Amino acid sequence: MQKYLSILDCFGTLIQQSQETISITLTNGIITDRKFITVSGCNARVFYNGAWGMAYSNNSNNIENLVSQAINNAKLLSSQIHMPQINLTLDKGIVYENVYTGFRNVKEAHLLDIARLYSKYISNTYTDLENYKVSAWIDWTEKHLVATNGAQLYTLTPKTVLHVYMSKNGDFCERSFCSHEGISFLENTYVTICKAIDELYTHLRRKEDAIFINDTCTLCILAPRMASKIIHETVGHHAEGDFILDSFPYSTFVRTPSLLPTLNIVDFAHQAFGKECPIPIYIDDEGSVACDAHLIKNGQVCEGMTNRETATLLKAGLTGNARSMDYLHEPLVRMRNTALLPAEDSVEEMIASIEDGYYLVDGRDGSGDINGEFFYEVSIAYHIKNGKICESLKDMVVWGDTAIFLKSISMIGNDFEWHIDDCTKRQRIYLASGAPTIKAFLGLGML
Repeated sequence: MQKYLSILDCFGTLIQQSQETISITLTNGIITDRKFITVSGCNARVFYNGAWGMAYSNNSNNIENLVSQAINNAKLLSSQIHMPQINLTLDKGIVYENVYTGFRNVKEAHLLDIARLYSKYISNTYTDLENYKVSAWIDWTEKHLVATNGAQLYTLTPKTVLHVYMSKNGDFCERSFCSHEGISFLENTYVTICKAIDELYTHLRRKEDAIFINDTCTLCILAPRMASKIIHETVGHHAEGDFILDSFPYSTFVRTPSLLPTLNIVDFAHQAFGKECPIPIYIDDEGSVACDAHLIKNGQVCEGMTNRETATLLKAGLTGNARSMDYLHEPLVRMRNTALLPAEDSVEEMIASIEDGYYLVDGRDGSGDINGEFFYEVSIAYHIKNGKICESLKDMVVWGDTAIFLKSISMIGNDFEWHIDDCTKRQRIYLASGAPTIKAFLGLGML
């Protein structure tokens, strides 16, 4: 592939990529959906005279013409828009192989057996459900990348997901379990996942007596899954280089005040806490070496996440956060493994410190705008009264301002949990978020 870039006198990348997905859904034990999808192709992308040009095709036999087309697209855009002249931030490319094996030969029958295993556990254990659904899917992405700076990358990355949905008396709870370890993840963690399903059912039963709340602003305890999702919307997106540029000079991230000294947030590239991250990125989709980005360090804003262009325009370090959904899309500045690091407070101490507030366990669907305002739907929550967890709450929404929310964080737990989710910033892409339990101030109201 490298030979096709030899005609370039500017920076460029070439990616060949194929993706295969197998999915199956059981509703009340009966197969209701099954899919087998394959997508493959390649793209060329070049930076010429201040402009990016890209071309893609599902025909990998036409790479030379693809590179030429990308050059022409960049030249055309540069001539029409009169792009400013910038010297793109470059690094010394490295060759990296990150290969996961033993995954591509998975058959639908094997996946169906696993989906039936969990479906049978739910049907045998919980006979009072109105409906339950188990969806299991596996996919792998094989990618070859080369860049004019000498970077080369080959990856065969699996992703395995199990989604569980249960409903009773008009209420429902759901949760996904996801890993890059391959289908063995669903086999080897059967006991752990069944325990999580038991916890999910307990939340569902408690929803039978759930109460409504009035709109309010108050102190809340956010469990790790809820905390990580809010951090994703507040700090994560606002620390992305394109977000910073679009809102400059009033960037929410830049104007964040001094915070709790024990508050540390890092977007990890591939290693965290002595282990490989849930979404390991070694070289990004622009051929940049992926480095950890320390977003907030000891309560102070430190650095943002960048790709080559935003690093140049912001005069910042290159962190290797350029990621694309597939060969049909251009790389954007995206999070990888964004984590609020644990501190020393215990969950019990946090809950005991609340006289009248709320315990937010999990949620679904949220967003944040460029001005720093955010909201998130909460699907599992409880009232805290005199330091004790009390009634379950009906589904609600939380909202706030990023700077005010971060400033209000007063306690950070000594627990921690990763979870993998997809993010739809112009492209749907998987990323990981992590956090301990935290205590903070939020607005709440009914859906």
